[in-house]
Amino acid sequence: FTSQEIWSFVPDFDGKQKYVAFEDMAAAGVWAQSEEFRAKWDRIIAVRDDVKKVLEQARAEKAIGSSLEAKVTLYCTPEMAAFIATIPVEQWEDLMIVSQLEVVEGEGGAHGEVEGLGVAVQHAEGEKCQRCWKYTADIGSDAQHPCLCARCAAVIAE
Repeated sequence: FTSQEIWSFVPDFDGKQKYVAFEDMAAAGVWAQSEEFRAKWDRIIAVRDDVKKVLEQARAEKAIGSSLEAKVTLYCTPEMAAFIATIPVEQWEDLMIVSQLEVVEGEGGAHGEVEGLGVAVQHAEGEKCQRCWKYTADIGSDAQHPCLCARCAAVIAE
């Protein structure tokens, strides 16, 4: 059922079957993106990998338990800060599986493989949301959902 629902959102193409169960597996490269798109995602993944290394170190030092307990600070060159700004902060947080992200132009943090990037981790500020498990300062801002962050309370209300 879920596969069929996903299939309904795939753009039409020549020979697309109505039901996903009748489809053959597409050959590799059919959905290939541009070189620019792949290069951007290679860089995004490299940034995430540098962050994951520092998160693991913070976990080993018992500064955090899970990555959702983390607030990550990215110390960036102006060029790297501009690249980070091409994606909303909330999406970076989701990609890195952290509660909070701050971008600072300047030197600091641990340096990894990505040029122009330093990473620091500390325990996230605020309280833990019982739905998404992210730490935020707006827990209980909705009186009907005192254990949820504002985002989760809004989702529940829909």
